[in-house]
Amino acid sequence: MKLHLSPGFKQYGICSTSGDLAASMILDGIQIGVSSRAVGSVEQKMGVLMVGDDLELVCWDIVLEPSTNGSWVAPNMKDLQQYIESEERSGNSMIEKINRIKNILGK
Repeated sequence: MKLHLSPGFKQYGICSTSGDLAASMILDGIQIGVSSRAVGSVEQKMGVLMVGDDLELVCWDIVLEPSTNGSWVAPNMKDLQQYIESEERSGNSMIEKINRIKNILGK
């Protein structure tokens, strides 16, 4: 991922773009994640859910809690792991998410 950084951020640390904000969070030690927005079909092939050829990525969002497990930004490729989606749905409870956000914000 390459972040667009404004001249104000590069010279003075002023956050005026989304890239500036994301860079500031990384510099403060906050782990950020990435979520995509896309539209397209999904079909079952050989027991696996596969995204169809009609997939269209709409945008990428920088988030504190990615919707896909393991979608974190890491400084090295070796720190990243491939994620294979399953049909099973399990997620953090709302209380766990609130506590994680409070922890990130230092409250």
